[in-house]
Amino acid sequence: MKTKAIGKLASRAFGKCLVLAVCLVLAPFLQPLAWPQEEPINILSIGEQFFLGPHIQYLEDKQGTMNIMDVVRASHLGKFKKCKRTSPGFGFTSSVFWFKFTLYNPGPKNVTRYLEIEYPLLDYVDLYVPLPGSGYRIYKEGDRQSFYHRPIKYRNLVFILEIPGNSTQDYFLRVKTSSSLNLPARLYTPAGFIDKVEDEETALGFYFGILFAMLAYNLILFFTIREAVYLYYVLFVIFYFLFQLDLTGLAFKYFWPNSIYWANESLPFFILVSYLFGTMFTRQILNSRRYAPILDKILAFFMVVSLICAILSLVVPYEISIKAATLITMTVLVHILAGFLCLYRGYRPARYYALAWSISMAGASIYAMKSFGLLPNNFVTVWGLQVGSAWEVILLSMALSDRLSLLQKEKDRIQAEYTRKLEEANLRLEEFAKTLEEKVRQRTLELEKSNALLMQQAEEMRLAEERAERASKAKSDFLANMSHEIRTPLNAITGITALALEMDLPDKLRDYLNIIKASAHSLLNLVNDILDLSKIEAGKMELEETDFQLLDVMENMADMFTEIASEKSIEFIIDIAPDVPNPLIGDPMRLGQLLTNLVSNAIKFTDQGQVLLQCIQRGEDAECSHLSFRVSDTGIGIEKDRLEYLFDMFTQADSSTTRRFGGTGLGLTICKRIASLMGGTIQVQSEIGKGTTFTFEVTLKKSKQKDPWQKPIVELQEEMPFFIVTPNPDIARSLENTLLRLGVPKKTIKERKYEDIGDYNDFNTNAVYLVDVNSTQMDKAIQLARSSAMNRLLLLVPFGFESKFKDQLLRKNFATSTKPATIKRIANKLADLVLPEPHGDLDSQATQNVRFRDLKILVVEDNEINQMVAKEILEKYGAKVDFASNGQEALEKAHPGYDIIFMDIQMPEMDGYEATKHLRAREEFSSIPIIAMTAGVFKEDRQRCFQAGMNDFVLKPVTPESVLEVLSKWIKPDKMFLAQDEKDTASEYYPELPGINTQEAKQRFGSNSSLYLKLLRNFLSEHASIDKKVAQLKEAGNMAEMKRLFHTLKGVSANLALGELQQLFERAEHSTQDWEKLKDEILPEILSHISQLGQKILHDETPGADSDEPEYHETGKTLNNLELKNLILHLDELLELNDIECEEVWEEIRGKIHDKDLEPLLSQLDRHIKDLEYESAREILAKLNSKIQS
Repeated sequence: MKTKAIGKLASRAFGKCLVLAVCLVLAPFLQPLAWPQEEPINILSIGEQFFLGPHIQYLEDKQGTMNIMDVVRASHLGKFKKCKRTSPGFGFTSSVFWFKFTLYNPGPKNVTRYLEIEYPLLDYVDLYVPLPGSGYRIYKEGDRQSFYHRPIKYRNLVFILEIPGNSTQDYFLRVKTSSSLNLPARLYTPAGFIDKVEDEETALGFYFGILFAMLAYNLILFFTIREAVYLYYVLFVIFYFLFQLDLTGLAFKYFWPNSIYWANESLPFFILVSYLFGTMFTRQILNSRRYAPILDKILAFFMVVSLICAILSLVVPYEISIKAATLITMTVLVHILAGFLCLYRGYRPARYYALAWSISMAGASIYAMKSFGLLPNNFVTVWGLQVGSAWEVILLSMALSDRLSLLQKEKDRIQAEYTRKLEEANLRLEEFAKTLEEKVRQRTLELEKSNALLMQQAEEMRLAEERAERASKAKSDFLANMSHEIRTPLNAITGITALALEMDLPDKLRDYLNIIKASAHSLLNLVNDILDLSKIEAGKMELEETDFQLLDVMENMADMFTEIASEKSIEFIIDIAPDVPNPLIGDPMRLGQLLTNLVSNAIKFTDQGQVLLQCIQRGEDAECSHLSFRVSDTGIGIEKDRLEYLFDMFTQADSSTTRRFGGTGLGLTICKRIASLMGGTIQVQSEIGKGTTFTFEVTLKKSKQKDPWQKPIVELQEEMPFFIVTPNPDIARSLENTLLRLGVPKKTIKERKYEDIGDYNDFNTNAVYLVDVNSTQMDKAIQLARSSAMNRLLLLVPFGFESKFKDQLLRKNFATSTKPATIKRIANKLADLVLPEPHGDLDSQATQNVRFRDLKILVVEDNEINQMVAKEILEKYGAKVDFASNGQEALEKAHPGYDIIFMDIQMPEMDGYEATKHLRAREEFSSIPIIAMTAGVFKEDRQRCFQAGMNDFVLKPVTPESVLEVLSKWIKPDKMFLAQDEKDTASEYYPELPGINTQEAKQRFGSNSSLYLKLLRNFLSEHASIDKKVAQLKEAGNMAEMKRLFHTLKGVSANLALGELQQLFERAEHSTQDWEKLKDEILPEILSHISQLGQKILHDETPGADSDEPEYHETGKTLNNLELKNLILHLDELLELNDIECEEVWEEIRGKIHDKDLEPLLSQLDRHIKDLEYESAREILAKLNSKIQS
């Protein structure tokens, strides 16, 4: 029944299209013969509506070249032919047709009539109305013009005719169309036209209402029953609905009045798509695969053809697509034949289907015969097409209902059959149950006894499990507590050993201490592993969800293992794919722990070759990134039969591994557990003698933080090539990915064959060369570095070899970087290489003597040492310098008298960007140059400066050359002059100490070495206790201020030519999120560096320091006081923690205090500490500290 109803619906819709198409094709053969002349139509004697068809004459213009004068002449010559049909039709034709009709108004008054062309698909319809004198006025309509162009906004084409009184008027119509050419024309009085429109809109509303009701009803049924046949029916009705809207002109009026293309192309598209879904509906409702298999295959073929034609109809010309659609609709006879065949073979739903399509075909035939004048105009003939299709939709819906009813009856029959069989089975089961009842009773007694025994055993097992859990928990708690207890003395051992190794010791004793230090670190790593394992087993290890930078984690891997890998003479390579996101959300500490374990193992078991740490992105979605990490080595490898046990606790490859390399076998177990906590997996592949590869995949959330490395390092010169010179393809790929992430275009990255690096004569002097150098090629690398042929050269050297190129590092076209080449290590190096060289107008000799007269400068800088450096440089050129400590103070101090303003970027209260915007908002500062002082070498950093209103920038650390270049560029030439050569008789002394770039200090401070030494001492003494300041910021949770502090100190170190200290502060700036690393690794190294440098500076008897002797001794005293204060604070912390290490700190303090007045307090404190009376010791220590401070 369901299939029959859908088949009828589809059959009726396409039957109507078929009849209409047949009528259009036969139209040319039904044309009347030519008629010589036609009598005028008396407009006063006709009714409210009048068919013009029998009174129209026509003329065919096959070439389409005739104009109105040619047509009028042809009319006089009697070339027009008469049409006897009510509706002239010529089918599909490329000719232009001219139509003539004559109206006669015998009355004295003008009369208005409406001329309606009841076929809205005509492309061009031009009406020629005679003018009173001579000539014609043209009115153009058709569906190739916008709907709003029509004088009457109606679905059909309507012209307003004004016939003068006592006159006879000849009217001409010019018609050209790519659709079937039909001209059903009528004349209406104004009142008659209004009545006709009202009746027509009522009938169309009723018709479309029926279609919509059937559509909605069956759509609800589809969502209820979920059968595809209802969906096919709904889609068929939807597109047939749209086809009728197009055919009646309503779609052009209401939906796409301005879309001329779609108004034409949509008609064949809707015909073909409705045919497609009608055919799908037919096959489903008729079950044609079963009842008419041959016709089913034919229908399937028609479906494919209609789908192809529907797609092509959107691109091929309309005249082709409409003909194809017409031909395809003729095959609807196959649908009707299928319906009757299925009905003949006993399929009941086919009756409604066949009836639906038969009525639809009848309605379409009646409408076609009316259109050709074979039937009179009445309700049935006028609305035959709509009445037939409405009944078709209704009957197809009834076919669906009949099908559903048939299925329900079949379901009821099957259910009744099953019920009967079930009842019979139940009777047999009852009989069987009676025989089993006794057996069940007996078996029940046996089971009750067994259950009692099982319950007893289960209770015993439960008690045993509880005891085991308590024992396991006790074990984990014991391990955790013991691990914590062991860590305290271990920290003391490692700390004291490190201090002892800094002393001047005999070689044998130093060897002993190194063994103690290594053993203590090994034991500490074991304790940490046990702690982590106990946390995992107890379920207490939780992963953090925090924003972090993946590149920071990978950079930590480089810092941690660079020296170790270099000592073993193996390559350590870090390769991060450029599409891997850097800002992520997760637990960076645990991710780093996992990577550390894997890389540490790889380096441990590799004696030659390389270790590769690689990260790629396997996939991503809007919120997460799926990352894969791979650690591969060329080490000893693992036997295949040991791989499946490798991640078990306390397991190694074999016993010889433990004896040779050490270790507990816990590392990989912890790695597997951490990877599992992260929702990932870890896998291993290995081959004896060739190496091992560990791979783990995790899914991490994407962070909304900005990626600081996803931008170009500088504005590169156009098409600047980057040559990667290395024999190692893994290093080449790593470098290429790093360059891509830094914004270097892929097309400019090239590889050069790794030949003898001493053969440099054919190198491209306009390129940047990244040359990989190993320890055996140092001599050739030094030769290459000294060559002037290379324009830009970055050597990638093993750890510890950068000092060999110290003399070449002053060249601006040369740099070195320690391997592995990470993004942070080579970014600034590349920036220095590719930044354009300064271009000045003065030679080097003249540069030293340049001066400026009446030059007033405001420097906005928050750091006092940087202020003094800037003052020294600017006053050297004759400038008068004022300072502001932040952006807000700059707004208060600034006035139009300044010639130029130097603006720092990162400052408290108000930064340089905001201050510049406020200054530019004032009219008096609109033309004063503002120069940014920034460490940012990226294009985005500089762009932001320019957007804020700054004119130029100088890179930190500021040099006299860069300042002079800016001043020469932005200060008027009349203020600049050359001074006479000055001989500075003052003694110049710059200390030659490790950590100080003496050449750079001389370049920046010139002959004023006393100022340099003064600034250096102040800086070292002021920050001797930086760890306390950092600890306070950490406790307050002010990580942003901590990062700003490190950023400022990094800049000050650069200005003071403290290169190593600058690098340490830069590491600290990027490690503020990793507190453990900052506290345990970086800060101690910073304090050690400051302390060592401070002691050497304070005890260096320099000739340049004589004039500054009072300040020299005062600075040393301040440094010693600060050092003592820090030791006392540290001792207080240890006493509070009951840490036995306090004895070592106390001995150090005791050795620094020589005041006899403090001896009683010192003796009491010593006694309390040795007796382990730490609370009493803290009270005495507080009194002692108070006296020292006073």
